[in-house]
Amino acid sequence: MKKVHIKFFFLVSFYLDIGMKLRVRSGGHKIAELSVGETQVVEVKEGQNLSFFYGFPYHTRIRLDEKKQEEFIIVYYSFREYFPGILLDLFKKVLVAKPVSEKDFKDAEQDKFLQKINSKQSFNPDRISLITGFFLSLIYTAIPFFWIKEDGLSRNLSFFIGVVGIISFLMIIIQKRLISLKEYKARILLFGLFSIIALCVLPQNFWIKTILLSGTLVLILRTFLLKPLQNG
Repeated sequence: MKKVHIKFFFLVSFYLDIGMKLRVRSGGHKIAELSVGETQVVEVKEGQNLSFFYGFPYHTRIRLDEKKQEEFIIVYYSFREYFPGILLDLFKKVLVAKPVSEKDFKDAEQDKFLQKINSKQSFNPDRISLITGFFLSLIYTAIPFFWIKEDGLSRNLSFFIGVVGIISFLMIIIQKRLISLKEYKARILLFGLFSIIALCVLPQNFWIKTILLSGTLVLILRTFLLKPLQNG
């Protein structure tokens, strides 16, 4: 029999204790149940693997190393807690079983483990970039009402970019402590790309285009230069 140590973490901030437990199965039979934060040791027959279930439809499987007589596994439930990341994570595994060393298993605590698996880097959002992006979004939203009177692609594109930009920058401001530096940059640079595309097709006057282009370049440059905070 192989001895397997299992530890279960729930890496989402809004945990509600409703009595749901992690079910562990092997060989078609349930062999254990774990509450959040609990550690158990189970015995598994040689050649069998483990399956983990947490509610519906969250489950995962792990193949045990046939060469080892004792293994250490951390199972965790995690997803991004902001929009639209929370929706995108519905299409990936949110229940993960991770083999670790005996030392890492013993040292693992929920908060420390969350920091270890989370690629989020601490950073201070650039206020100038956020203000600039929000200002540009307002201009794009206003263009169809004050400069482009005829219905068409350019009018709809300008309004679309403006509205999406306002929503996006408001969400960045609200969720700035939840998103990673990589996601922060991706959102702003995507807006910058749309802005450049719009400048190529929109028939605004020279001064409006100059303001939009200057603001977009400032936005892109400052976003590229933003660095994570240094620990310690």
